[in-house]
Amino acid sequence: MEEFLKDKKDIEKTFVIAGGVAANLKIRENLTKLSKEKKFSSIFPPINLCSDNAAMIAWAGIERYKMNLINDLEFPSKARWSLDSSAPFLKGPGLKI
Repeated sequence: MEEFLKDKKDIEKTFVIAGGVAANLKIRENLTKLSKEKKFSSIFPPINLCSDNAAMIAWAGIERYKMNLINDLEFPSKARWSLDSSAPFLKGPGLKI
């Protein structure tokens, strides 16, 4: 929020929280409090629409399968698969080497 405010001081400030994080009531409570402190409005989808990424990834797989976009899956599995191939390697739970 602070980084956002550096360039965007005179616009309406909205904080949107979705996915599995938004399903956690304690996190919702804390992010709502933080939003109020920073003068942001907070938006959460209804709890029944908040799910983790596994459901979204599964649905994307179904859609790809329907369009016959099927990979051969000839690659090794990795416990921590980086989304950014140029990012530095992180060992364990996000610890830098």
